[in-house]
This record gives sequence, structure tokens and C-alpha cells, in this order.
Amino acid sequence: MNDSAASAYQQSAARGASPVGMVVALYDTLLRDFHRALAAQGSGKIEARVFELNHALTVIAHLRSVLDYQRGGEAAGRLSHLYDVTHAMILEANINGSRQTLLKLTEMYGSLRQAWEQAERQLAGSPATGSRFLAAFCQFRSFLGLLRPLERLMSTPLLEKIASANSDLFLLLEETRRALAGQRDFDVALVRKLSSLVAEMDPVLARSRELRAEQPALAIPLDHYVGLATELRSELDKVQMMLLARRSSLDAARTQLHAVGLWTSALSATR
Repeated sequence: MNDSAASAYQQSAARGASPVGMVVALYDTLLRDFHRALAAQGSGKIEARVFELNHALTVIAHLRSVLDYQRGGEAAGRLSHLYDVTHAMILEANINGSRQTLLKLTEMYGSLRQAWEQAERQLAGSPATGSRFLAAFCQFRSFLGLLRPLERLMSTPLLEKIASANSDLFLLLEETRRALAGQRDFDVALVRKLSSLVAEMDPVLARSRELRAEQPALAIPLDHYVGLATELRSELDKVQMMLLARRSSLDAARTQLHAVGLWTSALSATR
């Protein structure tokens, strides 16, 4: 976690800023990085541009780190995907010196900043607080309208495939956690979905090193997939233990039922 990004977040918290205010403070830092990178590029100062964009990458990493996936649910997943795409675009701008990409990022994050503030005003006084506010914001029309074109800017078939796999894996992770909480059964349908997803992504992961070298923009989505898969593996270990415990309990119940049956037969014979 970058010190300056964390510092902006902590200073906002110390001033009593709302959760939205703290996010807006990070967006302001990000916008300053983009403006400085544009100025550096216009002056031919390549090292300064690289420095500013590297700092922007650390701000994006911090924005992702403060997402609460367990309580934020699908909303946190959508924002995480937004930050993955942004990370890829910053890399693209840094490697190719794309002024157009930087201008688009500046425009998009300026509008997203306004969307956060507008959503907070419109949702003020409603029960949509904390993770509920996050979910409400991600259904906010201005956010959705800005997210779609931002995603399309870096849209390639392989990036879309990995992003789709990450979205599906995130939902499977949530369903697995629901099963652990007793809110649904861990059934064959879940196993089939997971098997299909893994089979589809295995060839991509087999070329991971090659793809990262050829297309640096794929590095973050691939890392995200590996991270989600690791989390899911941990949760599946818990599911396995839960199911084994249930089986032991069922076996014990069958033994008790058999014993009760024998006692019932024995008592019947004494009449």
C-alpha cells in the first residue's frame, strides 16, 4: 500500500470525512496524477510522466484494497473490475505514451467523482449506508453510464474472457460462502459451474507468463483470477469439512435409528 495514497485516505478520515468523502479524496489524488502526467508528456518529460502514472497505479491499488468484498457483494466486484480496467489503461498509457488514453481517464474519473458526490446527496437520509450505500451507488445510472464506456476502451476478446471468468468466480465464491452460512445447499450445479470455469481458464493460465509479456494489461486481471481462485479453494476446504461432519452425523443417526429398530423389535417380541 502506497504511503501517500494511504495518507490521503487517513487524513480524510481524521477530518471526519464520510466513506464517500475518503474515496473522493483518493479520486482527487488520482486526477492530480493524470493532470501532471499529461503536463509532463506535453513537455517531453518522460521520466516525470512515468513517475506520476506509477503513483496513479498505487492509488488504484489502494482503492481496490479498501473494498469490502464480503459485505459489498456484487457492488464491490463491479468496482474491483473498474479498477482492474483502469490499471490496464494506465499501463497502456505508460508503455505507449497514449495521450488520448490519459485524457479519457481524466474525463472518466472527473465524472465518476461527481457521480459519487451526487449519489451521496441523493441517498442522504436513506437506509443505504455502508455496504448498502455501495450497492445503491453501483445501481446509480450515472455510475453505470460511465462504467460501460470505460470498460469498452480496453476491451479485447481475451480481456473480456478473463473479466467474465473473474465475475463468475466472484459469484461462485459468494455462493460458496452462502452454503457455509447455511443459506443454500452446496449442490451439483455449483460443482459443474466451477468445473466448467476452471476448464475454460486452464489454457489461459498455462500461457500466463507469455501473455503477461505480450499484453501487460492482462497482468492485473490474471492476478485477480488467481487471488479469487485461492480464496475459493480455502472456502471449499471449509465446505469439505462441513460435509464430512454432516456425513458423520448422518452415519451416527443411522446407527441410532438401527439400534432403535432393534429395540422396537425386541420389545414387540415380549408382548
